[in-house]
Amino acid sequence: MQNGEFFKRYKKILIGGIGGLLGLATAIGAITKFLAPYPILLVKKVSENGIVLEAGEYVFSYIAVFLILFLFILAICALFVGFMGGFGKLFFKLQKTENELNLFTHNNKKIVSQLYDDQPRPRIIFNRLDYLCYAEKNGDARIIINALISSSTQTAHFWTFWIEADEESIPIQSFGDLEIKCSCGDNSKDVAILVLENELKRKQFALFFLPEINPGEMREIQISYAWPKYMGRLIKKKTMDFTWGFKTADPTSTTDMTFCVYFPKSLGHINCENQGVAINETHLNLSSANEDEILWKYKNENAVLDGKQFNFRFSMK
Repeated sequence: MQNGEFFKRYKKILIGGIGGLLGLATAIGAITKFLAPYPILLVKKVSENGIVLEAGEYVFSYIAVFLILFLFILAICALFVGFMGGFGKLFFKLQKTENELNLFTHNNKKIVSQLYDDQPRPRIIFNRLDYLCYAEKNGDARIIINALISSSTQTAHFWTFWIEADEESIPIQSFGDLEIKCSCGDNSKDVAILVLENELKRKQFALFFLPEINPGEMREIQISYAWPKYMGRLIKKKTMDFTWGFKTADPTSTTDMTFCVYFPKSLGHINCENQGVAINETHLNLSSANEDEILWKYKNENAVLDGKQFNFRFSMK
C-alpha cells in the first residue's frame, strides 16, 4: 500500500488521534503551568494557631488541582472519541464495501452462468499445462500456471477456475491481496479477470479472453498468484495434500502436463506420494533444482484432466 493510499484510508483515525494527542499535550502544559507557582507545601511546624509557613513557600491551590484533572480527563476523552469515531467510520465503510463486492460477485456469477446455459462444460481444451509452485520456508507460496489452450468446436469467450486454501492458510479478505495476474503470450491479445466468489479461503474467477478464441485457434496464457501460508499445514502438521482438477470441452482429450513444487533445502527432507489418479502412468521424481531448492516434479505427457483428481501428499519429519 502506498503512503498516499494509507493516509486516505486511515485519515479520520489519524486526525482523531492527533486531536486527542494535542488535547493530552494541552493538559500536560496546564499541569506544568499550574504547578510551577504552587509547589506542594512541606509542613514542618504546627502551632496552636494552625500551620506555620516558612518564608518563600506557597500554599498549594486546590483550584489548580481541579482544573488540571479536568483538562487531563478532557484530553483522554478527546483521544478516545477521536479514535473510536475514526474506527467506527472505517468499519461502516468497510462493511459497505464488502456488501457492494458481494453484490458485484453475485451478479458476475449470474451473468457467467447464463452465457453457456446450453453447455455446462467449458469450451477450451488444454494442449499443455505447467503447474509451478514455489514454496517459502514459512509456508508462503507463489503459484504460476502456464497453459496452451485451444477452443473446441465452439467459440470460447471465458474459462472459470477456483483457488482454495487449507485451514492453516491465512484468510484473504481482499481479492487484490492475492496479487493475481493473467497475461497472454501474444501481446496483441489480453485476458480480463471477473470475480465470481470471494470467500476468505476460496476464490473463484472467470477469465475472459480478449478477443475470444475461435474454433481451432490456440492461445498461450499465464496465471500467477501468491497466498500467505498456502502450505502452512505442511509446516505446522508435517503433512498436506495438494489436490486439483480441471474440466475440458472434450473429456477424452489428453494434455502434456507438468507439476513442479520447489521447496527450500532449509526445510530438510520432504517426501511426496501420488495419491491421485493414473499412478502407474506418471513419473514423479525428486531432484536438486539449484543450490537452495529441491524440486518434486510430476510429468505426464498424456494426462487426462477431465473427471480426474490429482492429489499429491507431501510430508516432512
